[in-house]
Amino acid sequence: MLYLDSSALAKLFAPEAESEALRAWLAADRGRWITSTLTEVELTRAVARAKPTALAHVPGVLARCDRLDIDDRVRADAAVLVPPELRTLDSIHLATALELASELEALVTYDKRLAQAAQAAGLTVETPS
Repeated sequence: MLYLDSSALAKLFAPEAESEALRAWLAADRGRWITSTLTEVELTRAVARAKPTALAHVPGVLARCDRLDIDDRVRADAAVLVPPELRTLDSIHLATALELASELEALVTYDKRLAQAAQAAGLTVETPS
């Protein structure tokens, strides 16, 4: 099971340095993809900025992901995660991933702050490149 944040999923739409490596890495069947419901908004906004012609493909990628709600526990955990410099939306992603920590193969992100915080919290982080 993989937790993919918006920075990872966005690379599936806009050609960036890591896009092909991520696609190849994900092509090896790694089980379920998990993300936060937050990604519905973040990914749509990111694709609209970077490659608006690809917006029609966002629902298909989101359908590939099991999405976890931002419930009371996730909000409470996200509010107190360290370091305090971790941005709000990244703290929601991390708190959501931590809910599944024992089942996750990795958290996939290209956000350096989130990657550092996730590693500090004991998660395996992957950034295929």
